[in-house]
Amino acid sequence: MDGLAIDRQREDCENLARFRRWEVVETYVDQSKSATDRTAIRPDYDRMVADYLLGRFDAIICYDLDRLTRQPRQLEDWIDAAELRGLALVTANGDADLGCTLPVGDRHHCCFDSSKVTTSTGSSIPRPG
Repeated sequence: MDGLAIDRQREDCENLARFRRWEVVETYVDQSKSATDRTAIRPDYDRMVADYLLGRFDAIICYDLDRLTRQPRQLEDWIDAAELRGLALVTANGDADLGCTLPVGDRHHCCFDSSKVTTSTGSSIPRPG
């Protein structure tokens, strides 16, 4: 993904933060790092996880959920964070409600479906306009 696309995504996320009157405390970007490859090293993603565990923020805004992760296990970790610690996760194209109370099997089904869809398309949806 080119830098211009990342700039547009960041702008949309910052606009959403302003709309919600949330302070942006940090921006995490792993440009040209695959979220699909489980073995890929994503330094900013890892830093974001560490910062969350240290309590540096209680909400995440990402352009789309597949910009955060395409790994079912990682998504499951964020679901746990929403349920256990009240993490708010919002996407620029709509709210992602990770605090829902689905049976574990249903949560996994949703995670795997999400992984399958984003992996098979392999591309981002273009920004309107």
